[in-house]
Amino acid sequence: MVHVKCKEAGFDCEYPESDLPILIQDMQYLIRDELAIAKDSQINIRVKAKDKVLLQQYASEGGYRSLSEYLLAKGLQTS
Repeated sequence: MVHVKCKEAGFDCEYPESDLPILIQDMQYLIRDELAIAKDSQINIRVKAKDKVLLQQYASEGGYRSLSEYLLAKGLQTS
């Protein structure tokens, strides 16, 4: 499971491993909402994975240090 929380967008949800492609698509909307409401250009989206193997797999896939960094990068690429 991957838990995603975005205060500005009012989003707090868990995604099973099988839904990670959907999570990556949703990230573009979270980023858009976060930037539209935030007072500055800082994106504040919290992503946690309970499965450490899953975390390492997705982060290392693109050379990223964390699942959060990976998902933000993918979300920005699609927006």
